[in-house]
Amino acid sequence: MTTAHPDAVWLSQVAGGLERYRAHPEWLASPTSSVTGGGAIQAAEDRFAAHVGVADAVLMPSATYAMSAVLRAVGVGPGDEVIVPELDWCANWAAVTAVGAQPAPTGVEPSTLTLAPEAVGRAITAKTKAVIATHIHGVPADVDGIVQQTGLPVIEDLTGAFGATLRGRPVGGLGHAAVLSLGPGKEIDCGEGAVVFTGESALWEQLIATTTHPVRQALSGLRSTAFGEFSVRVHPLAAVLALIGLDGWDATERRERSRAAVTAARHAGLHPLVGGPERQLATEWIPIRSGTGGGLADFATRRSGARLLTAGGDFAPVADIQLVNPVSRKERTCPG
Repeated sequence: MTTAHPDAVWLSQVAGGLERYRAHPEWLASPTSSVTGGGAIQAAEDRFAAHVGVADAVLMPSATYAMSAVLRAVGVGPGDEVIVPELDWCANWAAVTAVGAQPAPTGVEPSTLTLAPEAVGRAITAKTKAVIATHIHGVPADVDGIVQQTGLPVIEDLTGAFGATLRGRPVGGLGHAAVLSLGPGKEIDCGEGAVVFTGESALWEQLIATTTHPVRQALSGLRSTAFGEFSVRVHPLAAVLALIGLDGWDATERRERSRAAVTAARHAGLHPLVGGPERQLATEWIPIRSGTGGGLADFATRRSGARLLTAGGDFAPVADIQLVNPVSRKERTCPG
C-alpha cells in the first residue's frame, strides 16, 4: 500500500478549503490584501476576536514574531526582565531576547505545569516589565491569579488552548493580550501564522502602527510614528486558510471531547495534569507524568515538546511528561 506524500495530502486539503472559501460570497466582500488588511484578513480577525470575546485581533506571520511585537507594544526593551514559566516552549524565551530583554524563569504549579501565581509574586523585581503566561499543553494557566499578583502586562500564550476556558471565561481574553500560533499541527493550521488578541484599544493601535502597512494604518485612522519598526505582515493566503479553519469551529464540542478524554485517562489509572474543574481544556491530548499508571499502552502517546529553562539560560528536555490521547489511535509515538 502506497502512502501519499504529506505535501500531497496538505495541498489537497488546501485545494478543498479554497473551494469552500469561494462558496462564501460574504467572505469576498472586499479584496484580500496585506496592504489594506481587508478581505479574508479582516474577516478572520473579526471571527477570531468573537471566539475569544475581545474587541480586536491582528493576524501576524508567526507566533514568535507576534509575541515579540506584543512585548515591544507594551514597552519591553533592552535591560528589562519578562517573567516566563520555567517549563515552556523555547520560542517565547526567544521573543523576549529578541527585544533585548532577559527571560526570568519562574515556578509552575505541579498539578498543571502552568505558571504559579504565588511564584510570580515572588519573582517581580524593579526590572520586571511583563509576564508571559503559557497555557502549556492546552491547560489554562491561572491568569486571574497572575493578574492579581501584579499590575504588569500579562500576555497569554494561547497555543494549544484555543477554545479552553478558565472559570467559564475563554482563555485568550483574560490578560492584556494573547498570542495564538496558526502553524503546523496547531488547532487551526494555515501553514505558518499567528493571531494576537487584545481588548485594549491602545495596545491594538500600537500593534497596527508597528506591524501593518501604512495604508492599513491610515484606513484604521492612525498615523504611524514608528518608522524604524521592522514590520512583517501576514501572507494573504494564510489569512484565507485561517478563515477556512474557523469555518465550523465549535469550542463547546471540543471541550466536551476533552472532558471525555480526561475521564478516560483517569479510568485507566493515569493522573492527568489538568487542575480542577474550573479549567476546561479544548484538546484531546492530555498531559500526564510517565509511569503514573498502567493504562498508558491503551492510548496514542507522544512526548511533550516543552523545555525547562534554568536561571543560567540552559534548556533541558522534560523526559517524564507525556501526552495521551484516548480517542485517536493513529499514532503511538511522536517526537516533541
